Amino acid sequence: MTKLANTATYSRTEIEAKLDSEKYAAIPERTRYTLKLYLFHRLRPGSGTRSVLENAPVGEVLCRLDEPNKSGLPALLAFLHNEVPGVVHGSILAVENWLSGETEMFENWEDE
Repeated sequence: MTKLANTATYSRTEIEAKLDSEKYAAIPERTRYTLKLYLFHRLRPGSGTRSVLENAPVGEVLCRLDEPNKSGLPALLAFLHNEVPGVVHGSILAVENWLSGETEMFENWEDE
């Protein structure tokens, strides 16, 4: 298991509030919900969202996203870059380790 600091910069409540804020309103609601399930419950996202989380090549990402998610892509990338610890996204390995539980859950992300 990958050991991390026990807490993330932002708590679960703070990340949820940021994701639901006007700043990230361009991210479709269903994608925001999917991100919450991925981040806090380790549920596997769909192929489009997963390709973004894995930092797949742009062509692959665009082929997998539907139109609303293509429009929201800049906001989604900004959210991941600015608000989410890099250990849970950015590569295939990071995503697999998060989903499998290989990467430890942050204490301040557990159910509040």
